[in-house]
Amino acid sequence: MANIIDLGYLVLPKDIYEHIDLIKSDVSAKEIDLYLDEKSVPSPPSGFTSKGFTKPITIQDFPLRGKGVFLNICGLKWQNNSTEKSLQIAMI
Repeated sequence: MANIIDLGYLVLPKDIYEHIDLIKSDVSAKEIDLYLDEKSVPSPPSGFTSKGFTKPITIQDFPLRGKGVFLNICGLKWQNNSTEKSLQIAMI
C-alpha cells in the first residue's frame, strides 16, 4: 500500500492541498486513516511565532470499498509575541 498517499490525493478535494499536506496513511482491514498537517505559511503573520501543531482532530469521511475513512488533521498553533497568548485558526 505504498501508493495510499496517491489515493488520498485522488479522494480529497484538489483545493485542500493549498493549505494541507497529506503526510501519512495507515490501512487496516476495516479502516483507512489519512494524516494531514496544515502547511506552514512562508512568512508568519507579523508579531506571531509558530509554536508547532495542535492535537489532531479526527473527522470520519465517507467509506471507501467498505472501509471507514478517517481524516486526522493537525493545525498550526501561533503565539502572539507581545501578549504571549496562543492562537489557533480553525481550518474546518
